[in-house]
Amino acid sequence: MENIFAKRRARLLAMKAMRENYVPGEKLVTCPHCGGESQRKDVAAALSVCPLCGCHFPMGAYYRLSSVLDPGSFRELHEKLTASDPLRFPGYGAKLDGARRKTGMNEAVVTATGTIGGVRCVAGVLDSRFLMGSMSAAVGEKLTLAIEYAGKNKLPLILFAASGGARMQEGILSLMQMAKTSAALARFSEKGLLYISVLTDPTTG
Repeated sequence: MENIFAKRRARLLAMKAMRENYVPGEKLVTCPHCGGESQRKDVAAALSVCPLCGCHFPMGAYYRLSSVLDPGSFRELHEKLTASDPLRFPGYGAKLDGARRKTGMNEAVVTATGTIGGVRCVAGVLDSRFLMGSMSAAVGEKLTLAIEYAGKNKLPLILFAASGGARMQEGILSLMQMAKTSAALARFSEKGLLYISVLTDPTTG
């Protein structure tokens, strides 16, 4: 039974990755760096790297996880946790709805457990398509819960940053998340567990 659920989750992850259509064009992909055109399948086989010049195309959260974690090992954490509009900021609700429709995600970060080379770990990936990967209260909560889960279960932690900083529509509630996640990482570090921070483009805040 568990194997059946694992296959279903893997299929869902693959479908989400396919929906993350970052690269322009239908069959040919034009590289923004060298201007050369390549077959989409060749770019996909190279993990979103231009076969001509080595330029790295942006990668969405689900696609990055599918390329990093072992096939079938993905288990998403707190998938339904999403941003609210605590300040009733004008237009914020519409922007959130638009980002959700565009990305198929509930928030700017995806956290999950999985394995890399058979080693179990916790991974978190920020997605710049969702309001520039900005940190809302929900993003901070998801990251904190993932860090605490890794600490409780003594698992390695890998976080991929792609963020424009705090989400201004949530004011001080957003700014608080930096201290909150930093404190969680400090507690994790005190346990002597492995933490890897990966900076991706764009990371501006």
